Amino acid sequence: MDGFERVNFDFSTDGGFAAVKQLEDILRSGHWSDSPLDYNDERTMLLLRLIRTGDIKVYKREYIQVTETPELWRRAEELNLFIRKRYEGGLLLDIANTFSGYEFDRSKTEFNSLFFPELKAYVRCGGLPPYRLFGLLEREGCEAVFLFPGDYYPYDESVYFAFTIAVPKELFLEELEKTNGRILEMMHEIANRIMEEDDSIIPSIDTWPKDK
Repeated sequence: MDGFERVNFDFSTDGGFAAVKQLEDILRSGHWSDSPLDYNDERTMLLLRLIRTGDIKVYKREYIQVTETPELWRRAEELNLFIRKRYEGGLLLDIANTFSGYEFDRSKTEFNSLFFPELKAYVRCGGLPPYRLFGLLEREGCEAVFLFPGDYYPYDESVYFAFTIAVPKELFLEELEKTNGRILEMMHEIANRIMEEDDSIIPSIDTWPKDK
């Protein structure tokens, strides 16, 4: 990708801990107390696998933080009608300036993320769990998700990240469908086990004491 630098994740050393921490730092929101990576969720494991195999590639690009102007604030406020980030005023200004030459499609706003048809990409501000990332990448016409990390991002650099699919999209969608199918099947199994339980939290009306 022109103007972007590939982000490398080294899963071969220290059991991949540093790579996972690196991804966590990128995806985390400053307003979340927990990690964005839920290791009980198959979509987290799928994302880690796809990044490790290179089927999803991550890039970063530096940008210059801008001086506030009335016009830029007007644009940022327009974006915030759809992004709805009350505490990210600086990032909204950066997004407004970085994509000042592009228009977003108001009808395709998803998960507080803006779709820019000319870029074939969604833009999101701060915080992106794997299930949301996949939810954006699977949308028709989307080839990348641009993420401006929130205040939690611990590195001293003004950058945004691009998550891109590096395999034919139909193959990516097939893999995602398999994962979502297993999750749905597991949910059905849990629901069935609950239904089959003999002991109920609320006792049957037949067991209630009779009035004397």
